[in-house]
Amino acid sequence: MILPSQYGTTPPIELLRHAEQGLIGLDQRLIGSLLARPEATLPALDILVSKPDPDRLVDLTDQVFDLYRALNAPAAIPFYLSLLLEDPTDVADELVEALAALGDAAVDPLLELHDSLPPEDAADIVFVLAATGVRHPRVAELLLASLAADPYEGSLSIGLYGDRSLAPAVRAALDALPADAAEERKALKDCIETLDAAEPRITVEPPDILSTYPEAASPLFDYLDNQQIIEFLRCPEAAYRHDAAMSLMDTQYPEPLVEVMLEVAQSDPDEQVRQAAMRALGESIEDKRVLELLSATVADPSAGSQLRTAALVGLAQAPSDEAFRNHVLKFFSETSTRAAAVEAMWRSGEEIYVPSFRTALHDSDGEVRLQAVRGVGAFPIPALAIEMIPMFSDEEMRQDALYAYASSVNAKITPKSVHRLLEEIEKKAGNLSQEEMEIVTEALDRRLEIEGYDPIFHAAPVDEDHDHSECGHDHSQDLNPALVAPGVQPQSLNGAVKAGRNDPCPCGSGKKYKKCCGQ
Repeated sequence: MILPSQYGTTPPIELLRHAEQGLIGLDQRLIGSLLARPEATLPALDILVSKPDPDRLVDLTDQVFDLYRALNAPAAIPFYLSLLLEDPTDVADELVEALAALGDAAVDPLLELHDSLPPEDAADIVFVLAATGVRHPRVAELLLASLAADPYEGSLSIGLYGDRSLAPAVRAALDALPADAAEERKALKDCIETLDAAEPRITVEPPDILSTYPEAASPLFDYLDNQQIIEFLRCPEAAYRHDAAMSLMDTQYPEPLVEVMLEVAQSDPDEQVRQAAMRALGESIEDKRVLELLSATVADPSAGSQLRTAALVGLAQAPSDEAFRNHVLKFFSETSTRAAAVEAMWRSGEEIYVPSFRTALHDSDGEVRLQAVRGVGAFPIPALAIEMIPMFSDEEMRQDALYAYASSVNAKITPKSVHRLLEEIEKKAGNLSQEEMEIVTEALDRRLEIEGYDPIFHAAPVDEDHDHSECGHDHSQDLNPALVAPGVQPQSLNGAVKAGRNDPCPCGSGKKYKKCCGQ
C-alpha cells in the first residue's frame, strides 16, 4: 500500500504500477508528485509504455499522454508516434499540439514516419508536420506536393505552417483553378490572406494538466479483492477507510470482512468512517451482531443524528418493523436527517413510504430531492415519472433522473417497444451522452428482465468455464434492482473494463458484471 503522504518518496514507476492496479487514485496528489520529478518520471513512463502489464486493471494511456505533454520532453516522441499510428487519418488535436510543442525535435521522427507509411496515410502526417511550424526544406517540399495533389487540403496545411515563402506557389495554384471550383478557390484565398498576415510563431506552452484531475481520489475499491479492502479499512488514511467501507454498499461480502466492518463501525477514530461502515453493514444484516449493532445505534440518542441515520440506512436491508418505521418518520420530519430517511425509505422497498416521495421531490434540500429521485426509480413509481423530466436540465440530478424515468415511466415493455421508448427518452432529454445512454439502456434492460425477456442492450456472453469462487463474493444473493441506480455506482475506469461492466452478470449471480465475473 502506498499512501498519499508517501508519493513524494516513492519511485515513479512504483506509483504508476500501483495506479494500473487501481491501488492509487488518479488525482492531483499523484500527478503533482510525478510532475515534480521529471528526471525520474520520464524513464518510468518509458518503462510503462515499453513493458505494459498484461494484468493491469486500469489503462493509463491518457495519464501517460498528459504527463508526457506537461513535461514536454523529446522522450515522449516514440509514444506520440505510436498514438499517431493507431489511426493516422484521425489525429486528435491534443496530439498535434503535443508534437508541435516539441518543435525541431519532432520533425525528423515525423518525416521518418511519413516515409514509412502508404501514401493515403502519409498525407495526414504532412498536416502534423505543418503544425510544428519548423522551417525545414523537406517539410516545405511535402507541403507543396500536397498543394499540387489536393489544393484544398494543401492550402489548409500551408496556412497552418505559416511560411510566407510558399505564398507564390499558393497564388499559382489559385490561378490554375477553374472558376467553378468555388470551395478550393476560397480555401486558397484564405491561405494567402493567412500567409500575408503571418506573424512570428508563438512558442506552444505545455498545458496545465494538474487542474484537470480531482484534488483527491481514492483507489478503485470496487475492483479490489477482499484482503486488499481489509488492509485499506485498517490503513492510516481516514478518507481511504471511509471509501473502502462505502465500496461494500450494495454487495455481499464474506465473514472476514464483516468482522472488520463491525470493528470499524464501533471503534474507528473518525466518525465519518464509522458512518460509512454502519451504512455498508446493512448488506450483512442477516448476521445477528450486525442487526443488534444497527438497531441499538438507531435507538441511541447519545450516538448523534448522523451516526444514527447511517445505521438507519443500513437497517433498511432488514425486514421492516414498527420501530424502524417510527425512526424513519421521525428522521424524515427533521431537516438535517431527512435525506437519510428518504434513502432508508427507498432501500427498504416498503410501499408505505411512496406518498412521501412526492413531498421529498420538492424539498429545498438538493440531497433530499436526489434521494427522492432515486426512490422513484427504485420502487419504481410510475405516477411520479413525469416529475423527472424537468430534472433532465439539472446537471446534478440529470443522470439519476434519466435512470428513474426510464425505470418508472408507464410504457409497454417488450424487446420491440423499448427501442421506441429509448427514442422518446432521448427526445425528451435533448440527446444522450454515451454515459447517459448506458444508464438509460441499463434501466430498460432491467425492465425487460422483470417482464421475463432477455436484456437486449447489454447482453453479454456467458463464460461457462469461469470459476466464480475466485471472485470472493456470495453469489447466492440477488441484488435489489433498486441498487443499480446511477447514484450508487462507483467511479468508472479509464478504458480498463470493457462494455457491460454495469450490466447484470451473465453467470446469473444477480450482481453487476464488474463485481462478479468482471473481476
